[in-house]
Amino acid sequence: QHWAEGTTGSLLGEVHIQHKEDAFNFANDAVAESLGIWKEPSTNWQVMHNVSNLLVEVRRITEGPYASSGIVLSRAVGTVKGADPDEVYQHFISPEGLQLLDPNMD
Repeated sequence: QHWAEGTTGSLLGEVHIQHKEDAFNFANDAVAESLGIWKEPSTNWQVMHNVSNLLVEVRRITEGPYASSGIVLSRAVGTVKGADPDEVYQHFISPEGLQLLDPNMD
């Protein structure tokens, strides 16, 4: 199945970090990129899943250093009812929570 046909976008490429300033600059660029992804209109995304309190959208990477990679980027918005936001956050930054987000993570 070909997800997100007709969608476009880019991602930052790899950067060789040699100095502290390089790391700060790349971190600033990454934060700006992530905020931009969240601000993109839904018209550039294809809905992959939309049930109850969970919306998952996807789009292709067609520009920049990963244009030929075939990467499909996803973003999601959902509501966890009856959960304390701080507890949910703390769980997802724990090793067990990260395994839920990415089972292939070491």
